Amino acid sequence: MMTIALQVVKEKLRGKASLWVMGVGMILMVIVSSGDSLSINGIKITTFEQRIPVAMAINTFLGSLVALMTSIQTIPLVIERKTSHLILSRGFNRRLYTFSLALGNVIASFIMMLLINTTLLILVLIFEEWTNLFSILLSIAIVSINVACLSAIMSVLSLFVPTFLSSIVGVILYFIGVFHGPLLVFVQAIQGFGSIVLSSIMNLIPNLSSVQKQASHALLELPLDPYPIFVMLLYLYLALAATLIGMRKDA
Repeated sequence: MMTIALQVVKEKLRGKASLWVMGVGMILMVIVSSGDSLSINGIKITTFEQRIPVAMAINTFLGSLVALMTSIQTIPLVIERKTSHLILSRGFNRRLYTFSLALGNVIASFIMMLLINTTLLILVLIFEEWTNLFSILLSIAIVSINVACLSAIMSVLSLFVPTFLSSIVGVILYFIGVFHGPLLVFVQAIQGFGSIVLSSIMNLIPNLSSVQKQASHALLELPLDPYPIFVMLLYLYLALAATLIGMRKDA
């Protein structure tokens, strides 16, 4: 099982899409960390320490983008290449095979998040921001749970939905998750049966923003609320468990 998962990881790390996004991330980190033209809400940001949250936000978006782009392709590509026929013909359990592929996606998403943040960590050492190193690593670890959950969900979607459609659904789920709080308030303001239906749907979608908030707290060394993190880990567990359903019929 781990052999298949690690093979997926190797393939993802060699993928052109991942390399391009990580390259863009490195360039953006250098731009964000240097110069004196960066400002937020009219307030000029001059120190490297003030730029770290901006860098983390960019890296989180890039990591989520990589997870969406790569995880959605794994199972369809295996089916297209007929690799699944070869593996399953040797007696490997069909359900464990899809689980192994999804697990590979999740592990790859964690590694790619670390790689995307490598430039930031190097810059932290260059600027001698030693006191911020632990908080940055903790923040990366927390936000990586979001990325891993996205990866697992995309793996499940690819079992049942065509690649193009599942990519659209994935992007929609991502943006709803990131803006979960404001959208939920808006939905609850709607009256009638529609509000109940939409609120129920919203409650089923992972609240990525709540975990990102805890990552920000970790970065700013504020107290953490473990509940949103545990909930996201539960989503991750359920998504991985859902991949045990097995390969698509066309595999």
